[in-house]
Amino acid sequence: MPSLDCLVFFEAASRHLNFTQAASELFVTQAAVSKRVGQLESRLGVALFHRLGPNLSLTAEGERLQGNATLALDYLDMTFQSISGEAVSAVSISANSAVSMFWLQPRMKIFGLSDEACAVNLITTDRTNDQLSTESDLAIIYSDENVPGWHCTPILEERLVPVVAPSLLERLKLVPQISLLGFGSCEKPTLLNYPRIGPESNNWDTWTEQLDLEETATWPKKEYATYAQTIGRALNGEGVALASVSLIERELRSGQLCCLSQDSLLSRFSYCLAYPRARAMRKNTRLVFEFVIGQARRQKRDDNVQASSL
Repeated sequence: MPSLDCLVFFEAASRHLNFTQAASELFVTQAAVSKRVGQLESRLGVALFHRLGPNLSLTAEGERLQGNATLALDYLDMTFQSISGEAVSAVSISANSAVSMFWLQPRMKIFGLSDEACAVNLITTDRTNDQLSTESDLAIIYSDENVPGWHCTPILEERLVPVVAPSLLERLKLVPQISLLGFGSCEKPTLLNYPRIGPESNNWDTWTEQLDLEETATWPKKEYATYAQTIGRALNGEGVALASVSLIERELRSGQLCCLSQDSLLSRFSYCLAYPRARAMRKNTRLVFEFVIGQARRQKRDDNVQASSL
């Protein structure tokens, strides 16, 4: 018998009649699909496709194999699910505390109420090594897309801005400025700081240095254990948080938080949705993957529409 992998790759290619589209569905390269189909043809001793550049058409032998291959794979899939209980097995997705709390959890509630809902296990940790644990089916990581063993898709940019609650502005009688340097002799609110979790991350110390806002070093500052804690304190009106716009877009749109100035820093890193290259993606994992990607794209569209209306 030919290998099951070859049959899976052939079946996808036979539906799309395009190796590139089949590769996208299977999360592999176009070359991998072409190679596996070639191996199957060599094993059978017949051509399964007519190849005209990127365009494919099935030979008579390919048409005979396609119908039975689809039925066989569907039957195996149903059998495996009934044995392994995939419908009950949760999809594990890991992220740091800020992403989980402010971006992922509200969206997974939407997913849980959808027709495609399945069990999802959220793993929250601020350690990148733990996010990339073998227990994770998916991970949202802060990265430059170069993570050995993982395929990364950028979903959210990291643009850091100073944010405050309206109650703090009213209490200190502050008016948002173009720059933090514009506050002059006004009473300075407390900067809510957090430790950097990696050489590529930014907090108040590196942010003010990169934007040449060193005068803010004299502002009062209070340290907290995590980024998420500073956002929570900012919501309570206790100071100014350095916030990632993508993660707190709901708080900004609702008016719970507002930008204290127009100073912003766009990082060369972004939040990426990643999955292990060496692991086949289960049906439910694919559903969660596509949902998260779709939510990120919708947020980007909404942000673009809002920006164009200003």
